[in-house]
Amino acid sequence: MASDYEPSEHRELKHPTNYCETMIHYLKASIGTGILAMPTAFEKSGYVLGIIGTIILGLLALYSVTILVNVQYELCRRYKVPSMTYVQTAENSFKEGPECAKRITFIGCLAQSLIILFQLGCCCIYLIFIADNVNSVQHYYTDFEIDKRLVMTLLLIPLITVALVDSLKRLAPFSFIADVITVISFAIIFYYLCQNIPGLDARSAFGKPASYPLFIGTVIFSIEAIGTVLPLENEMSDPKKFTSLFGVLNVSTVPIILLYIFIGLVGYLKFGKDVKDTVTLNLPFTWASSLCKILLSVAIFITYELCLFVAYDIIWKEYIQPQITDPQKAVYCWQFLLRVLLILLTLLCAVVIPHLAVFISLVGSLCLSTAGIAFPAIFNLFTYWNHYTNPMFALFTIWCFFIVIIGICTCFIGVWCSLYSVIMN
Repeated sequence: MASDYEPSEHRELKHPTNYCETMIHYLKASIGTGILAMPTAFEKSGYVLGIIGTIILGLLALYSVTILVNVQYELCRRYKVPSMTYVQTAENSFKEGPECAKRITFIGCLAQSLIILFQLGCCCIYLIFIADNVNSVQHYYTDFEIDKRLVMTLLLIPLITVALVDSLKRLAPFSFIADVITVISFAIIFYYLCQNIPGLDARSAFGKPASYPLFIGTVIFSIEAIGTVLPLENEMSDPKKFTSLFGVLNVSTVPIILLYIFIGLVGYLKFGKDVKDTVTLNLPFTWASSLCKILLSVAIFITYELCLFVAYDIIWKEYIQPQITDPQKAVYCWQFLLRVLLILLTLLCAVVIPHLAVFISLVGSLCLSTAGIAFPAIFNLFTYWNHYTNPMFALFTIWCFFIVIIGICTCFIGVWCSLYSVIMN
């Protein structure tokens, strides 16, 4: 069906990445603060279901990003373009599907909305994370207690101050500092986790079924990197090594899944029912653990600005900039106003739902179950709608619908359970 056009041969890359560089970037994108919530996820699932579930969800995430990359590449060949974004892949896949799919013109807007929602959801999670850790250190070293909602409110001024930075390039040095800080902090966390670990008989093999959706949402949020796979593949010097048998995705997934299982299992075995929303809150109060919490808070503060910039960039370029005809000075004012409004929105949501584990599960269930699992299967189905003949077409359709149903069910059940937890708390 596709032409002989090879997209990778027409990509003009100033600094193409090789196999190892791409793997490092993918590992960095997949291993974030969500890993610190894995012990809480294991507490909800039990260690047996936690291990099995993390493996299954990790492989499902791998499958989803793989078909997304392959579908994007196939559509690039058909439309004779070097690369496509996630939104362009969504729009063009629907054009390749049945007549009813071709009439759906809002799919690009929906996909873009999910990406924006995910980025803003991450910002909310980062605010809660910072407040939890700063509040923990403050409460230990002082005689009075400050509500973490107040801590988040006090972050408003520094957040707005940093929002004056109008480009990612200027944030790059701070991003490097955040990476160094994160490595140091994780080393401290691993040190404390690996001491005096109780045996398996001290913990539950299976959790309460009502908590399983929260486990699923947390793992999906932590392990899914749907927003980075297409940019990484597009920047590779040899993109065929991205999804091949021993390509970046397959090789990277093994250490990612093992690391998440290790942190989840060890954290749950060590702290059991007392495990906190983020495992940093379970660390003993020493100068090293306090330093770890403060350093991670600084790193997450920088990461917040990066996530906010991604959401801002999409909203500004796609929806606001085309409507503005004011002079350049007025444009700067509109840009700053948008960033401030987004900061206020994320701060308000974080204050309303100040529960880290619940918010992680909510964002994972709502955004990544759809954009990361259900949507790639739909894109795959429509892209190859006229490719197969019976009985292969029937098997292919059933399989795609099976993945879509998993994603949708995970979304609705996870969101319901997360909201129910908010109401009950």
